[in-house]
Amino acid sequence: PGNYRTQLWDKQSESFLPSTPGLGMHVEVKDPDGKVVLSRQYGSEGRFTFTSHTPGEHQICLHSNSTRMALFAGGKL
Repeated sequence: PGNYRTQLWDKQSESFLPSTPGLGMHVEVKDPDGKVVLSRQYGSEGRFTFTSHTPGEHQICLHSNSTRMALFAGGKL
């Protein structure tokens, strides 16, 4: 399992803002053979789980479901 929280970085205060409604994450997990074992959209914070059927290193990729909120202002998540 993995836990995450998505927050926008505020340059002025040099701190993270509270989670923004509507901002979410897409989580994709691939097994050592490159097979996708999880591909799912989640909210701005939460927990994802997956079952591995192959031993070895798995790749976990998280990316925002929205480019408009953070990227237009050069923001960071």
